[in-house]
Parts: sequence; C-alpha cells; structure tokens
Amino acid sequence: MNPPKNKNLQRLSLEKKACKENEANENCKLILGDCLEKLKEIPDNSIDLVLTDPPYCNVFNVDWDRFNKNEFLDFMEKVVIESKRILKENGSIYIFGMLPIVKNISLIMDKYFIYQNWITWAKCRGRNTTNKFGSNREEILFYTKGDIPRTFHRQDTTIKRQYGGGDKRDYVLKGKTPREFVIATDVWTDIMEVGISPKEKSSGHPTQKPIKLINRIVSASSDKDNLILDPFMGSGTTGVAALKLQRKFIGIEINPEYFKIAERRINEWKNQTRL
Repeated sequence: MNPPKNKNLQRLSLEKKACKENEANENCKLILGDCLEKLKEIPDNSIDLVLTDPPYCNVFNVDWDRFNKNEFLDFMEKVVIESKRILKENGSIYIFGMLPIVKNISLIMDKYFIYQNWITWAKCRGRNTTNKFGSNREEILFYTKGDIPRTFHRQDTTIKRQYGGGDKRDYVLKGKTPREFVIATDVWTDIMEVGISPKEKSSGHPTQKPIKLINRIVSASSDKDNLILDPFMGSGTTGVAALKLQRKFIGIEINPEYFKIAERRINEWKNQTRL
C-alpha cells in the first residue's frame, strides 16, 4: 500500500532539505529515503566499513518491523549485494540481528562475503517466554570483502576481564593473578543496553545501540578519515561514533521521525566539539 500523497510530499520536502544541509559537510552526509534506492547512488569501492542494524523481522510490534519473512530476506539480499558493490576490497561489514532470522541473513552473507566472526552481545534484559528459556542476546555478523580485513585494530578491543559467574580467585593459575584487561572475544558481556546504563539515555528509538558498542566496532575495523556507511541509520548512533572517532559518515534512514532524531544527535555532537 502506498502512503498518502501528503506524506509523500512531506518526505520529498524533508529529503530536499536534508540534501541541501548536508552538501556543505563532507565529513557527514545524512540521507532521508529508501536505502535500496540511495545505495545505488554511492560509487563502487568507495566505503571502508558498513555497519548497520536493519529491521529484525517481526520481533517488535511496530510498523517498520512487520514483514513477510521471504520478502524481508529478499530485501536484505539486495542490500547485501549493494553493500558488496560499494565496499572497498577487504573492507568490513557488520550486521546486527536477532535469532532466528539472523541465521538466514548469515546464509545470505556467506554467498557474497567472507565470514570472520559471529559476535554475541549478552544483554542485561531478556525477552520472557512461558515454554522455553528466555533470550538476552543479540547477534552481530562480521564479514569482509576478501579473505583478510583491510583494517583490524586488535589493540582497540581491550576490555576489562569478565569472570563468567565466578570471581578473580577462581581464575588464579599457579599462584598468578590474571591480567585485569584482555582482548575482547566474540562474546561481549561488558556493555549495558541503552536505558539501563545511567550514562546513556534513549533517544526514542526502540533498538538504539549503546555508543560503547558501536565505538568498539568502529575503532577495530576502521582508521581515522575512513568512510563509514549505515544504510539503516535509525537514531544515528553509528554517525555519532564515527564523528567522535574522527571518521567520515554516510547515514540513510527511511523514517522521517528517526531521521530527525539522528540529525539532532549528530548536530549536538558537532556543537559540543566546537565549544
């Protein structure tokens, strides 16, 4: 079903306004529109890192997450194909997702990219169920366009050691105290969700990712002045992290409300750096 005509006109007006406001800023370009259409406008082999959090496919009871499963996977495959075209050789791509649909997305990724990691983010809150164990995890697929990532800063993934339900005394080996900081593995248990951590409030988007989470990926898989793309920008966390870490950013978002939130958050960060 096509949206009402007045909404189409409103979106077109917002797109033109966003385009004009972003033309003068070469470090950050925010685009309002359908990502499949807008991705086609990006040149081949021009992006260093794709980092995105697409819809979850019928996990949340909101309009933007209601899909026919087969149609959703067909849509995601088209996004993946475009992402490969615009990603530089050996560039990295990270895609967030939830079980079970993320298993299907990983099979699509296997067709076009080289697998590196399946990262599990263990969250504080879980989804309750009545007839099985609840889930408090979210998945992050890490793939590359080529066998070896063009950039991976292992030293930038250092975290405080987690003790997996025990305490430090349980991990003393041969009388030696374990190191307090270690390199992160593919299970991340040290990052709290937005709204739980007192350091970060929700902007109004139901799946907003913590800035600490996105910082880790951006720091590990890109260099300063690299160009990062988020085709499902949402509330703009990837953009904030990219600018904070001195990267360039392109964000695409189809929802005008979320686009405005992202624009506000990114502008707030820019204003802070000018002070």
